[in-house]
Amino acid sequence: MSNRKPDPPEMRTFELKFAINGDTMKLFKLFKNFHKDDSGAVTVDWVVLTAAIVGLGLAVIATVRTSVDGLGDKIATSIDAVEPSQ
Repeated sequence: MSNRKPDPPEMRTFELKFAINGDTMKLFKLFKNFHKDDSGAVTVDWVVLTAAIVGLGLAVIATVRTSVDGLGDKIATSIDAVEPSQ
């Protein structure tokens, strides 16, 4: 038996161990490493930014489209009403 005193309850960590490539790793350490790893964060930022720009573009097109169609009809009517000069 060891002479080591047990940790107080507030100091104990969740020590679920599992095998990764033959080595055992604490779950807490895995989460810590995952939290530190930001290799895909920039890609996610660009995907979200691009999706927002595309969505905004589609919203603008949907809003402006009906007004442009009406304006084109008014211009066509005005041009048809003009008598050509000789």
